[in-house]
Amino acid sequence: MSISFCRLFIYLFVAATLATCDSVENAQTRNDFPEVMSELQTNIQAKGYQVSRVQQVDVGMEKAGYDISEYRIVFFAKPGEVKTVLDNYPEFSSFLPLSITIYRDGEMIRLVGMPFALPRTHATTQELKAMIASWEKDTADIIRQTIETSD
Repeated sequence: MSISFCRLFIYLFVAATLATCDSVENAQTRNDFPEVMSELQTNIQAKGYQVSRVQQVDVGMEKAGYDISEYRIVFFAKPGEVKTVLDNYPEFSSFLPLSITIYRDGEMIRLVGMPFALPRTHATTQELKAMIASWEKDTADIIRQTIETSD
């Protein structure tokens, strides 16, 4: 069985992400990629976040000569929270914006939330701990809602 380099890259990325954390919200559906992508962005906005960017990983990989299926990383944040982190916890700025990865794996569309174990472990104040817990819960809710509404 031959696995393309791109598919192997995706598997390794997801495996590494899952191995580095104690809880990653992830889900899958057989629905249409554009529909799931649209639902994901709608659900992010419904939770009060702004989509700041959609990174089209597959486009960059194709430009580099690799054949890869649909693969996006959706970045999102709440501007007020970004300001709070930048002003009070600049060492946590690398965790923003939040992200959810969406990609095609054969017939399945998979969604994977960013791991929160590292920021949760290093949070030093109750305010920051509460913010991270909220991000983690919201990310899980967004993924679950996306799968429920797109199935």
